Amino acid sequence: MNAPPNYYEEAMKIIDALKANDHIDDAEKLSDAIEYGSTSTEILMKLRYHLINIMKNNNIPSVIKVDARTLSEKINNILT
Repeated sequence: MNAPPNYYEEAMKIIDALKANDHIDDAEKLSDAIEYGSTSTEILMKLRYHLINIMKNNNIPSVIKVDARTLSEKINNILT
């Protein structure tokens, strides 16, 4: 049996990478989505929203954008 995807763990890796690259504000937005979301659906929707904004930010390294896109696509698949 396959383990379910761990979106939280993937988001935390992106948060750590953002912090390491001095994108603290973006990291905090993702952290807040996780910490202050009331339901799993709300958390996933907020994560997806902020991940899309990260992908649009030209100042964020491409390796982080790839991870953001991957997680965003996974979240999108589960929400739709």
